[in-house]
Amino acid sequence: MSFENNKTIKNYLNDVVSYIKNKDAHDEVILEVQSHIFDIYYELIDSGNSEEDSINLSISRMGNPKDLGLKLNNIHKASPDYISISLIIGVIAVGLISTLSLASNNLISKSTMLMNILSIIIGSVIAISIYFFDYRKIKNYSYKFYIFTLLIMIALFIIDNLNGYVINGVLALSRKFSLLIVMCFLISLSSIINQLNLSKIKNIFILGVLSFIPFLFQSLIPSLTLSLFYIFTLSFILLRNIDWKKYILQLTIALMGLITITCLFVIRSPYRIRAILSEMPLFFNIPGQELGGGYLQLQSMKLLSKSNILGNGFDSSITNNLPISELSSNLIFTYIVHSFGWFLAIVTVLLMIVFLVRNFIISSKVKDNFGRDIVFLTVTMLSFQFISTILYSIGASALTYGIPFVSIGSVNTLTNCMLIGLLSSVYRRRNLHNKSSLKLI
Repeated sequence: MSFENNKTIKNYLNDVVSYIKNKDAHDEVILEVQSHIFDIYYELIDSGNSEEDSINLSISRMGNPKDLGLKLNNIHKASPDYISISLIIGVIAVGLISTLSLASNNLISKSTMLMNILSIIIGSVIAISIYFFDYRKIKNYSYKFYIFTLLIMIALFIIDNLNGYVINGVLALSRKFSLLIVMCFLISLSSIINQLNLSKIKNIFILGVLSFIPFLFQSLIPSLTLSLFYIFTLSFILLRNIDWKKYILQLTIALMGLITITCLFVIRSPYRIRAILSEMPLFFNIPGQELGGGYLQLQSMKLLSKSNILGNGFDSSITNNLPISELSSNLIFTYIVHSFGWFLAIVTVLLMIVFLVRNFIISSKVKDNFGRDIVFLTVTMLSFQFISTILYSIGASALTYGIPFVSIGSVNTLTNCMLIGLLSSVYRRRNLHNKSSLKLI
């Protein structure tokens, strides 16, 4: 008997999934119910029943299609993670308060304020669209996605160089889009890692070449913060998907080679050294770097020490000690504490920590391996920005990239909204496996 052409089974499966509102779950439910029917069928066949009787009895034992469908509908309910969304809305609210305050005190222009608010609105629409998009489909286009990102990166370099968009030796336009570029590279590489057979040396070499290109991109910018984030995140995803104990020597050699080549590349360009030194913390501050990381952190720490629980309101002294461009981006935490007090700052920190911890826990419940990688990638990207910026403000870190949804920066805001959309897309399908692995009748 051919199960593929058995109308009785097909009709029963179609009846069951008709009561499941989440259409993304239909394929998996059909496969699951079909498997149970077949198990019962073969058991009945072994007991001496005919094929037709075995099919009818198997379906009968599965129960009424409506009752089963409604039960499975509750299991595969496609609802957003309202708790995480509420936490992010709280963080966004703090960002809007800061933006309005910066604009009202003429620290940023009205157009910058409107652009930042518009980026949140557009980002929210994009996030909702990504929520409905099945993230598992990315695996079908992983190499194309990588090549597309690479072409965008090359285009940014060409535009920067042809139009002279260079600030202190740094490619300004490329740096502005660097977080978005790195996000796209990491997503495509995560998908590629999930598809490659990494037990073969050839595939490890291919992955090494593909992984080096984004790292080279960061060296050209350069951005110490993003480079370290990229290495950390990709390394963790790789270790999750490879028998690293078996290839520890090859991986170590590859990593050392990657770092060595990049260091040589940076050393050849003095302006890149200056750009990296400007990100150093207090104990690395050097003469001639008056506005380097150490100086800025020292002024930030002084302002934080003078702040109270409810804040000092706007004080012009803050702009005498720190550049306005830093107050609205890398040192936005200092601005919030000084102007609105430690209470609002602590609330912001708690909202973000609860959000990150909650989603890290959720990642362990995601059945699809690629989905787990996406959640980890998203959580690390958001936490790296958040934690590094807080530590930078108190002089405890050399790294900073702005607080997600709070610091001024339309491109980064859009990028972080995309990350939230990806998180929501995975959460919606957390009980589903990789779609390409499903084989239906």
